[in-house]
Amino acid sequence: MKSPEAADFLLGIAGAGAMGQGIAQVAAAGGVTVRLFDADPAAGATAIQAVQGHFARQVEKGRMTAAAAKTAGARLSKVAALADFAPCDTVI
Repeated sequence: MKSPEAADFLLGIAGAGAMGQGIAQVAAAGGVTVRLFDADPAAGATAIQAVQGHFARQVEKGRMTAAAAKTAGARLSKVAALADFAPCDTVI
């Protein structure tokens, strides 16, 4: 199994609700590339916007640099089907 600390580690998250968003936020901030899937096609985009909003608030509070927030936000993407998790190292 590939280490989550590997630069190319890919995490899939099935469910873009509150828990999925929280996992995605922590993972992306920690340097992990994240793919989000939800049965509701609009939920993935909504989740990414919410997580990026959390990063923006961290910047406003001085807890994260703007560059780090942008980089972390870029690690998030939504996928349209569970099959898109095939290249993922771990799926939650």
